[in-house]
Amino acid sequence: MTVLRIVSYNTLFGGRDDDGLGDDARWRAAAPFLKSLDADLYALQECNFWELLGERRLHQARTELGMTSAYLAQANTTTAGHRFHTAMLANPRWKTIGQGAERNKYHHVLGWMNGRVDDADAVWSLRHLHLNPFSPAHRAGEVEPLQTLAAPGRLSLLLGDANMLGLSHAEPDWSPLPRHLHHTQLVRTDHGRLVANRPAANLLEDAGWLRSLSAAAFVRQFGQQLEVGGSRNVHGK
Repeated sequence: MTVLRIVSYNTLFGGRDDDGLGDDARWRAAAPFLKSLDADLYALQECNFWELLGERRLHQARTELGMTSAYLAQANTTTAGHRFHTAMLANPRWKTIGQGAERNKYHHVLGWMNGRVDDADAVWSLRHLHLNPFSPAHRAGEVEPLQTLAAPGRLSLLLGDANMLGLSHAEPDWSPLPRHLHHTQLVRTDHGRLVANRPAANLLEDAGWLRSLSAAAFVRQFGQQLEVGGSRNVHGK
């Protein structure tokens, strides 16, 4: 049975202070830990400024993590001037047959990569998301095109930062959430209670995705074993 180990990690401004422009102590601490997870593929979010100087920081990360290929999906510019790129870095077991990025429909970016594992015939479809942190409705719109990837017989994986509570997670105590952020995550029930607003997760579950995590989210696969590292591991069989 094929086992593919994938780690998803939000670097928080590329692992640097000052919105990605400052000291890189956080990345220098994170890189050895990430490498110790011995992944076949890393999906990294918030790779700010990794596009500069011919994507120098991307390829430095590729070397530090022991990977042999890397792809940077360059993001839109936010209202504060940030560009939260995403990166996928792989070892030789992964053979890319196509890759790209879509920005028009996305608050940040959707990076995608199709490929094969260990030269097998089966083609995997990887989609790397960093969903809108402010709008549950927009998050649902961002995942709408991904319903077709849950079709029977397809090997598909959604990775990244979903910016929402996963379907399998119980309601937390929302009282610490400031009022000005309520509509980014919550909806009021008919009884006046504020609960998680999860239309994007509901849409993916209805389409047939297997499982959801809180940070890195959704798996659809058949006949192979998959390990996904994010807030925890998921094993689908």
